[in-house]
Amino acid sequence: MALNRDLLVLRELLLSYKYNGMTQDVMRDCLNQLQAIENEDTILELLDFVEGFCSLDWKIYS
Repeated sequence: MALNRDLLVLRELLLSYKYNGMTQDVMRDCLNQLQAIENEDTILELLDFVEGFCSLDWKIYS
């Protein structure tokens, strides 16, 4: 998957939410709600990081 700079910035934001206690379920729910109002492709790529459908190096939750 070719990752663009904006997507990597958003991934870092998700990591900060995780480190501040956000669970995977809550993060997934928030991203799913955003699909209706934001760029769906970007949200789906972020969900891949949350769900682990990506390289091990990019996974947010183990």
